[in-house]
Amino acid sequence: VHRTIKYVPQRLYVEVEVDHNYVCPKGCEDEDGKPVMISAARREAPLLENTMSSPSLVSHIIAQKTVMGLPLYRQEQDWQRRGFNLSRSIMASWMIRSSQIYGEALVDRMIQDFRECDVVHMDETVLKCLEVSRDQDRTNCYMIVGVSAEHEARQMVIYQFKKSRAQKFVWEFLGEGFEKALMSDGFEGYDNYTAAIHLSCMAHARRHLYDAVKIRADYQTLDKLPDDTEVKLSYIRENPALGILLEPLGNINRLYEVENRAKKKKLSREEVYELRQKESKPLFDQVIKGMERITRSFDSGSKAVKGANYFLKRKDSLGRYLEDGTYPIDNNLAERMVKPFVIGRKGFLFADTEAGAEATAVWYSLSQSAIMNGLVPEKYIEHVLTRLKNEGIKEDVLEELLPYSRTLPENLYKK
Repeated sequence: VHRTIKYVPQRLYVEVEVDHNYVCPKGCEDEDGKPVMISAARREAPLLENTMSSPSLVSHIIAQKTVMGLPLYRQEQDWQRRGFNLSRSIMASWMIRSSQIYGEALVDRMIQDFRECDVVHMDETVLKCLEVSRDQDRTNCYMIVGVSAEHEARQMVIYQFKKSRAQKFVWEFLGEGFEKALMSDGFEGYDNYTAAIHLSCMAHARRHLYDAVKIRADYQTLDKLPDDTEVKLSYIRENPALGILLEPLGNINRLYEVENRAKKKKLSREEVYELRQKESKPLFDQVIKGMERITRSFDSGSKAVKGANYFLKRKDSLGRYLEDGTYPIDNNLAERMVKPFVIGRKGFLFADTEAGAEATAVWYSLSQSAIMNGLVPEKYIEHVLTRLKNEGIKEDVLEELLPYSRTLPENLYKK
C-alpha cells in the first residue's frame, strides 16, 4: 500500500442571489397614487450590510493574520496573484466591523468567566498605534494578555489593547473584586492591584541572576569544560565567587525538577501541595539564604547583587506557590501566549487605528482560545460568525459559542 498526500487548492467563488421586486398591477396604487412595490424577503441575512463579505471569507482572513501571522498587505498580494482584487483596506474594514458587531460580544462573555477563574496569568507586550501616536504623542501602546491557568476547566486567553500601562489597566481587565490568584512578572502595575493573591514568576527571578552570571569569564570557562561532574566541581571549588552565584541557581533548577516530576505523574492538587512542602520548601529556603549570601559577598552596585535583591524583594510572592497545589511556579504560560501575537506583529509592525488594534485583540482572543481547546480556528470563527449573524447576539447563543463550550459541533475540532 502506497499512500500519497495530495493538495487541493482552496476555492474562491462569487455566489449570486437575486431578490425579485414586483410592481402591483394598475389599480393597486398607494394613497399618493404611486405603484406599490412588493419585495421578496432575502433568504439569508448578510454578514455585513452592503459588502460582499461572507463568514467563510472573513474567518479565513482572520485566521491568516492571527494564526499564520500573515499581515493584510501580504494577503492582498496573495489574492492579486490568484486574480482577485481584494484590498487590505477592505479586509481591515471587514475585520473591524465583524469584530464590533459579533466578536466583541463573545469576548466580553469570556471575560466574565475569566474573572471567575481561581488562578490567572497576565503579561503584556508593546504595540504601536499610529492614530494614538498622532493624537496623543505616545510612542508605545500595549497588548495585555490574560490566560486561565492550566488546571482551569475553562481554557482561554484574552488579548486587550490599551493605550498605556497605567495602573488602571489591571482593574479594567480583572474588575474591582478579583480576589483569586494572579501570576505576573515584576511590573509594579500588577502589585498595586491589591484585591488579588499575588504570585511572582520564578523564571523572571532566576533570569535576573543568571544574566549576571553568564557574562562572567569564569562561568564561560566552566561552560566549555567537558561534561564531567567532578571536573566542573573541582573548577567551582577553585573559583569560590562563582560557586556562591551558582548555588541558588542550582537550587532553583531543583525546584523545577520537583514541578516536572509532579506534572509527569499527574499528581492531584493535594499531592502536589504535600510534595512541595516536603521537597520544595526546604529548597526555597536555601535559595533565600543563597541570595542573602550574594548580597554580602559582592559589590552592592554589581549586577549579581541587583539580581539577588530582585529575588529577595519578592520572596513572599515567589514562595506563595508553595501554599496551594494549583498555584504555578512561573508565568511561562502567559509568555507562551504572548508569543503568537509577537510573531504576528513582526509582519504587520503596527496598528493604523485604535479600532483596528481592538479588532486584532478580539480575533487573537478567539483564534488562540480555539487552539487551546482543540478547535480549528478558521472553522470555529466561521461557525461563530454564521450563528451570530443568523440568530443575533443572544445570551444563550453566546454561551453555546464559547471556545470551551461542550456543545460545539464535532466537525470544528481537529481530528
